[in-house]
Amino acid sequence: MAGLATVVLLVLVAVFADFLASRLPIYLHFEGETYWFPNVRDPPALRAWDNDRLEEAFGEDDWAVMPLVPWGPNQDDLSMGGASARPPDGRHPLGTDSVGRDVFAGIVHGTRIALSVGFVAVGLYVLIGIMIGAAAGYFGGIIDSVSSRVIEVMLSFPTFFFILTVQGLLPSTSILQLMVVIGLTRWTDVARLVRAEVLRVTTHDYVMAARATGATDLRIVARHVLPNSLGPVLVAASFGVAGAVLVEAALSFLGVGTNIVTPSWGRILNDARSTNYPWWTTFYPGLALFFTLTAYNVVGEGLRDAIDPRLRGDLG
Repeated sequence: MAGLATVVLLVLVAVFADFLASRLPIYLHFEGETYWFPNVRDPPALRAWDNDRLEEAFGEDDWAVMPLVPWGPNQDDLSMGGASARPPDGRHPLGTDSVGRDVFAGIVHGTRIALSVGFVAVGLYVLIGIMIGAAAGYFGGIIDSVSSRVIEVMLSFPTFFFILTVQGLLPSTSILQLMVVIGLTRWTDVARLVRAEVLRVTTHDYVMAARATGATDLRIVARHVLPNSLGPVLVAASFGVAGAVLVEAALSFLGVGTNIVTPSWGRILNDARSTNYPWWTTFYPGLALFFTLTAYNVVGEGLRDAIDPRLRGDLG
């Protein structure tokens, strides 16, 4: 439950990142104009402004509702005589990186990137794994043989280095590209799980009864086989989100993940190398990674125990 509560908190941080850290206010009345949620909408009239400059230019009738931290993830603070990594202070509660970007804003918006990669990449490879595993387990024969050989070939490459190689061969990097690369290279474990479960489920009497009534293969798989085969997939998906988050952070740290303007925990850690790793640029992103990976792994273990009580340690 603690892991699930942490996951819910992370999702809320990702959804409301613009209300926790943004270069523009949540609500603004400025020079006779009223702006609702400029932190989300980024209206053209405010493109050249930020919270600092707005406060300096405020008149008697101007006011705003500020986010928790009035800095955007890619906003440089040059007010201290040049860009540099500065320790936590009143302006920046978690300090800044080597070019003056707020670490708290980077971590908050990096949560959105990390969970987006995790959910989208895992959703993609779970879908691929279910289709291939279900077809191999239900139909068998040549489909099973071909899919098994493909899985064996994919498993012969270390997953992380395979993703790293693919990313290195592509001409550019983007968050969507990273999601697709992870999704297309990590489906093998899900396919093996689904295949094994489908082979087990198809021997049950209700599947044989459905065949005897003349039900089509598609109906049998969709209504009887898959719903009773997806339990282990939920567990694998929970662990998979943690794995995808770690892969994204590692690739961004190596400079081949998300591009430099995309807020990412790995990007903050990568940037720390240029300033000899100040503690605040490594400790806080590392802490965010630690809690995220731990939460999803604990949730995965909880799902595993719920699906198969025989795996609980207290049952011996």
